[in-house]
Amino acid sequence: MKMFNFPLEKVLNYKNQILENLQNELSVIQLQLNEVEKILSDLNNKYKLTSDGLLLAYKSDITAKDIHSYKIYLNEIDKQIRLYEQKREAIRAQFLKKQNEIVNAKIEVSTFEKLKEKQFSQYTMIEKKEQELFIEEFVNNAGRKSS
Repeated sequence: MKMFNFPLEKVLNYKNQILENLQNELSVIQLQLNEVEKILSDLNNKYKLTSDGLLLAYKSDITAKDIHSYKIYLNEIDKQIRLYEQKREAIRAQFLKKQNEIVNAKIEVSTFEKLKEKQFSQYTMIEKKEQELFIEEFVNNAGRKSS
């Protein structure tokens, strides 16, 4: 009995490697997105705390210089927030692109796996027929020798 050999096994392995690499790249992008989200959250919290601090300062004695300093600081935080929101959108775009690449890679791998299954099914049918012919021939030869 000969062993089944899928002629495109190397291509299938290559496609699986590509899929694995894409999934690893997606994980890295997800980590980057999580990091930017955390920074944004921290910046938003810092903005809120500073803004609340300014509101409390208005109720107490605060100089115009201090108010100006608060506003400059709030503007800087706001600039950073907008910068990180842009980074987040760029990373999200990368993430979606990579997801689409993964979907396409999965389709390719699936196509080769289905082809392999089909060829294996054909192989098993042929092997089964060959075994049946061998047994039939053996029985016929055994019957002739005993007569």
